Amino acid sequence: MFIATAADQAMATQLAKFANPRILHAPLADQKSLPSYAFLGSPAEIERGVLHEFVLYHAVDVATADELFATVYTDFTHSSPDELVAAAESEMIR
Repeated sequence: MFIATAADQAMATQLAKFANPRILHAPLADQKSLPSYAFLGSPAEIERGVLHEFVLYHAVDVATADELFATVYTDFTHSSPDELVAAAESEMIR
């Protein structure tokens, strides 16, 4: 597979059409490229439209390493089995 990314759709399509016989097919003995008959779908190139890039970068100052994580500590040392089940179910519901 070859993916062409360009400033606009017309340029990306032109790149894909140029690359198709050169990259996806071996040349013949006299260095002529093979035609594009080897694709299950036709045409060989498909215009997919605008490519959006999502970049996320966050820098956060925190006082402690676990400040951004919600942590619940529960002491089940003296709990009955029924109390353990009820506590587990209430945590799943959150």
